[in-house]
Amino acid sequence: MKDNSSVVDIEKETLVLNQAEHLTENEIAIHKRYLRKVDLRILPIVVLVAISCFIDRGIIAAALVYGLVPGMKLNATQQGNVTTFFFVFYIIFE
Repeated sequence: MKDNSSVVDIEKETLVLNQAEHLTENEIAIHKRYLRKVDLRILPIVVLVAISCFIDRGIIAAALVYGLVPGMKLNATQQGNVTTFFFVFYIIFE
């Protein structure tokens, strides 16, 4: 496994660039287990956010197409504003 960052040894006052890092088999196994654990905790959250994003966009489009607009008495400019505000806040909170 390579580390492409700079390493500074304060005691020797030297700078080592692109130094290869050699891991033992045990360290590699621990690293893989750690990455798998992190992936298993983060991936479900990311998938749920992506699914909710897809559903939200579909619901907004369906509401605008299938008659929610006359009930809310929105003109074309107001529809655009509502959709824009929704996505601005959606991006902020995502």
